[in-house]
Amino acid sequence: AIEQRVTRLRDHPALLCWTLWDEPDFDPGNAPRVQAVYDIVNRLDPYHPAMPVFMTGGGRPFREAADINLFDCYPANGAAGILPGVFERTIAAIPDKPMWYVARAYQQGTSLPSEEEMFEYWRLALEADAKAIFWYSYGGDAKGWDSIRITPEHYASVKRAVRALADWVGAE
Repeated sequence: AIEQRVTRLRDHPALLCWTLWDEPDFDPGNAPRVQAVYDIVNRLDPYHPAMPVFMTGGGRPFREAADINLFDCYPANGAAGILPGVFERTIAAIPDKPMWYVARAYQQGTSLPSEEEMFEYWRLALEADAKAIFWYSYGGDAKGWDSIRITPEHYASVKRAVRALADWVGAE
């Protein structure tokens, strides 16, 4: 199935990268299986980076199966201040790979990150030398986390946070 998917999609102009596994570092024993998936994907498409999505700083056992140090960290509301330490640990885990960060944009319970918090996630990531940043809006499991699609007001807030960040970057 992996070979079929990679072969079918590897030449698509919108393909940025291959995310191989979500948070395999929850169990470092997953490393051989993640490596096997990486080897298949890299053999069939050496032109797009491939990597798992790590939890905060847990990528070290998977470093050979990652072209990019891609990780997520979703602070609770009001807790963006934890991110500088998280970025430091994440970079230390795989210092020879560029860091890409996945920030929270989804509703957790009844809580949505504010526009200011989303801006802060990105600003802190860029200050830590993140090379790419993604919003994560959990989708499709009917738990109410798919907040960007079901909450137009939040989607507008995400767009304003992105615009403010672009203005901040442009002013630097």
